[in-house]
Amino acid sequence: MNEDHSVALAQWLQEVGRRRARYRRRATYLAPRPGPRREACHLRSALLLLAASAAVAQYCYADTMLGILSIRSVLVFVFTGGPQ
Repeated sequence: MNEDHSVALAQWLQEVGRRRARYRRRATYLAPRPGPRREACHLRSALLLLAASAAVAQYCYADTMLGILSIRSVLVFVFTGGPQ
């Protein structure tokens, strides 16, 4: 009984090894080539970078504006003349 499992396991491992070897050959044959997909990927990356830059700029602008708005106004009366 134990030998049957060993033989079945050995056959399965050989079969898996053949499949992987076939897959590796196919993967090296289909190397990525530049084309429309790569250009679309570069365009998408550029747009994401632009969106991230705009978000950071908006955050900095909003932080500055909130800082200015949170400053309390102080009214100071200065008497320049007085009674003479």
